[in-house]
Amino acid sequence: MNDRLGERLQTTHGEMSGGGRAAQLPSAMADQWAKIKDTQSPRTAAAADTRLISHLLQKFSYIGDTSKIILDPDLDTYYTMAGLLLTEPRLMERISSLGDTADARLRDGVLNLADRRELAQAAGFLTQDTSELRRQLDRAFESTGAFHDNKQLRPVLAPLLRRAERSTGALKSATVAQADRPVSPPVAADRYATLVSRAAQANSSLWRAMFDQQDVMLRARLDGFTERRAIAFAAIGAAMATSATIATLMSRRITRNVSEVARASHILAEGDLTRRAGVRSQDESAKWQSHSTQWPTASREATRPLNSRSVIAQPN
Repeated sequence: MNDRLGERLQTTHGEMSGGGRAAQLPSAMADQWAKIKDTQSPRTAAAADTRLISHLLQKFSYIGDTSKIILDPDLDTYYTMAGLLLTEPRLMERISSLGDTADARLRDGVLNLADRRELAQAAGFLTQDTSELRRQLDRAFESTGAFHDNKQLRPVLAPLLRRAERSTGALKSATVAQADRPVSPPVAADRYATLVSRAAQANSSLWRAMFDQQDVMLRARLDGFTERRAIAFAAIGAAMATSATIATLMSRRITRNVSEVARASHILAEGDLTRRAGVRSQDESAKWQSHSTQWPTASREATRPLNSRSVIAQPN
């Protein structure tokens, strides 16, 4: 993908390295992930995983800026892209981070005041991001009829959104419960890890479906552009053909009138004062024909007395 779109999205090795984003290159993130899988220390792996997720989120935001898709004027694709590039990745990062933090605290068995504040704040962020994602997708559902008319957008995404809301809500409730009970946490570490996993899987499924639906709408728009361009080219071609036909007919008509007047003038020059040019139009050719026929008429009138005298003067 980066090989095909890297220059357009400004994500080539040179541009990313020059902008201080070398760690966000696909190859760099693949190396980071390989190192995480080989790491034996859970604490080191968790820290490296957090950095990798941060690089991935920054890459999403950067591509959103360079592609200009986030500035899309069509509301259905705009709000879907906002959830796809901004809200859902941030929500998934919070779920992952919360799972790592809470797991370590729960296995210790006791939460101090700082831990409780951190969990309460994380629960608030989960609620905020989930509500924002719901608002964005609802706007996309409501507006698609006026833009891309994607009839699969709501049927596909709405069930996945409800599932993500339920699983994230369950995780949030467990997190709040943990924050309220610093001693003898009400949710065991294994149970909490299960809630984190379910929330992460549900939001991951929603994110992939959002990506697919966004792709469907953008491809439909591209097809529409192609169709409209083909229609425009066909209209231009038809107009040019019509203009050429009209120009050809007018040229033939003018040429025929000029040829007729020229032929009459030639006959007139040979002495035939009775010939008229057969011009039927009302344009300049007709005026030219009218003026050209006045002279032979006047010439006949002027030469008529001379002809009469010539007849009288002839000997018997």
